[in-house]
Amino acid sequence: RIKAEVITKGFEKFDESTESINERIGETIASAFNSRLEAAAEAIKQIIACYENALQMKEQNSGISLDQTKANKLWITEQRLELEQLRKNTESILK
Repeated sequence: RIKAEVITKGFEKFDESTESINERIGETIASAFNSRLEAAAEAIKQIIACYENALQMKEQNSGISLDQTKANKLWITEQRLELEQLRKNTESILK
């Protein structure tokens, strides 16, 4: 009878300890996954921020290039018109 009680108490303690160990293992695994998930989320945020910055810089550079190209074309057109006017003036003087 005492032997049976000791065995029963031993199994109860064993069950309690295995539940406690399982909880700790589960908490450790969850903590590890959460920390890796947070690290991955942070890395993704940084990557997205880098791409957004790169796109913004590209847009700005494209805008400058387009504006500069338009300005250059306008200047060329103005110079062409001035040269055309000079040619006409020169022709009229020579006539």
